[in-house]
Amino acid sequence: MLMAVLGLALVGACTDSGLTGPVENDPVLLSVIPKAGNTGTEAVISGYWFSDKADDVAVSVNGKAATVLSSTIDRISVVMPENELGTYSLKVSVKGKEVEGLNFRYAEAPEPEKLAVYSYSPSSGIEGDLITVTGTCFSHVAANNIVTVNGIGAEVVEAIPTRMVIVLPDNPQGQYPIVVKVGEETAEGPAFTYLKKPVLEILSVEPSSAVAGSEIRLVGNLFSEVPSENIVTINGVRAEVLSASVTELTIIVPDNPLGSYPVMITVGDNTVTGPEFTYLEKIYTYEVKTISGSAGRSDANVFVDGGPSETRYRTPHGLCFLPDGRMVIGDRGNHAVKVMDVSTYVTETIYPVTGVTNLLNNPWRLRADAAGNLFIVSKANKKLVKYDFASKTGTAVISTGLTDPLDVAFDKAGDMYVLDRGVKSILKYSKGDYSSSSVFVKLDENPLCMDFDAEGNMIIATASRHFIRVTPSGEAAVIAGSGVKGSSDGNAGEPLTAQMGDVWGLAVGKGGEIYFVDGTYHAVRMLKPGSNGYADASVRTIAGSAGSSGKVDGTGTAAKFNTPYDICVSPSGDKLYVTDLMNFLVREITIKD
Repeated sequence: MLMAVLGLALVGACTDSGLTGPVENDPVLLSVIPKAGNTGTEAVISGYWFSDKADDVAVSVNGKAATVLSSTIDRISVVMPENELGTYSLKVSVKGKEVEGLNFRYAEAPEPEKLAVYSYSPSSGIEGDLITVTGTCFSHVAANNIVTVNGIGAEVVEAIPTRMVIVLPDNPQGQYPIVVKVGEETAEGPAFTYLKKPVLEILSVEPSSAVAGSEIRLVGNLFSEVPSENIVTINGVRAEVLSASVTELTIIVPDNPLGSYPVMITVGDNTVTGPEFTYLEKIYTYEVKTISGSAGRSDANVFVDGGPSETRYRTPHGLCFLPDGRMVIGDRGNHAVKVMDVSTYVTETIYPVTGVTNLLNNPWRLRADAAGNLFIVSKANKKLVKYDFASKTGTAVISTGLTDPLDVAFDKAGDMYVLDRGVKSILKYSKGDYSSSSVFVKLDENPLCMDFDAEGNMIIATASRHFIRVTPSGEAAVIAGSGVKGSSDGNAGEPLTAQMGDVWGLAVGKGGEIYFVDGTYHAVRMLKPGSNGYADASVRTIAGSAGSSGKVDGTGTAAKFNTPYDICVSPSGDKLYVTDLMNFLVREITIKD
């Protein structure tokens, strides 16, 4: 409508000269905003046909002139003059053309606003957070608003009279009012809550106990979102980090002895210790099966070899693995040595062979050195025989000085040790030199067999039903066995309460377990270190029915043996091999989770 009127107004009347000119129109009033106020209120009058010059315009209310601040063709800004309370019409004059029609109501003047602080968004936070503060009478100049929290100055980054944004200063966890000062006025707002400042920490371990190899969660703060940047250890052993966020990690529990250990994490230069994690004992099953031989003694010649049911033994005894993965079996009754491919269980007699003088007489335990040379204790003739695979011949590397040899072993340095029961000693021979020996340890008990653990300690089983640990420096101490003949495993964590029969063979597993055969009680047993090593180790029967002989394949104590005599651990650590002496068999025990 307005545009139509304007269009008409711009059309000039014809004159004698043929020129057109603007037509002057009376001003039109549309609205006044606000419609109410008091003396001094600024108001805007809207309409059209005003002037863009303030001097052309006059406004009065109830006959009293208002101050014209500015004017355009459609808007006039004025300051209302003083008047009594009531409603009055406005008169507007533009270049002498006057119009009246809008009403303005004079009301009581409101109380002047004061500096006030009403609320915050958010109402809690930590140092560095941006917080919006609402209130009244803030300065629109950010620097003119002095803001403190608990007396600590806050940076004001933007401000208008009813709102400003501040950066929270550093403060301890707690609640503090925010105080604003503008000019000479000061206002205190409600309490603002400071949250706990995030630091690198582990708040919980979920679950707090499990077996090695389990997945667990660490809940905390300031973890790296890059898994590899979180260095997590339990008892000093590093764990694999599968996934990571700022507040949560998923890790694989590393191997450790049973016990409780604090979980530690390092991110960058920061390291913290969290709650303890408890290792639970992993429950394994031990499945026994016959892999070589046929029940019953073989008095035929030594060369009865072949597959699982074809091979015959007269008195199967010593066992060990070669570096190439084949297993060596000593047949004591036939004074011979066989090798077995454990993938097929096929055997082959390697010593003696036709045309070669047999140096063995009742071969006892045997062992391969790191180079793959095979050393065999020939008990009856008191020799130590070295077998050469290339020439398929044996050499007596020790033929004098031994009284009752039963076992041979090598340490990590390659030095050789021979167990001589006749002198209750372990004799040490320097690597490659078998011409002379020294006494590594002299015992008060008759030793029967030995092996080294991962720390280089020698573990010896004795005829007095003890296990003895000998440190690399030669210090000996009983670590298991009560000294009483029997089949009881004793109390968990109290290895000296266990009872044993005759232990003719032992082998140390990859996890530090000491596996041994109890020939008296027809059982395969284990000494498992605890959180304090051998001090709180436990003895457990893992296969065979203690005190009951027989020939039964099966799981754990459902299986039966008849005088097991030696044991060895597969290179992979998940299988055990046992010579079942009086069943004339070789048995395999598979360790399963």
